[in-house]
Amino acid sequence: MPPEIILLIFGILFVTGGSILVGYRMYFRHMERLESGGSDEDVAEFRKAVADLQDEVQALQENATGFDERLEFTERLLAKPPGDRGSTD
Repeated sequence: MPPEIILLIFGILFVTGGSILVGYRMYFRHMERLESGGSDEDVAEFRKAVADLQDEVQALQENATGFDERLEFTERLLAKPPGDRGSTD
């Protein structure tokens, strides 16, 4: 049998066996977390942290909108000739 075929067979066996071992490890870790009872609290803390971050991002977006409006107003004022700055449109 050519050595390339043997290497291919062993490669397939190693990849398949490694995938099975990783899958079992993930399964047992998941079962361990469920038995410890800490997963619900972790999920609740994670959801609260995500909600807090969403609120903070919303506040930052509102501030950015306010800055954009002020910047546009200032740019319009600076774009007018010096004689027109005192008059209103």
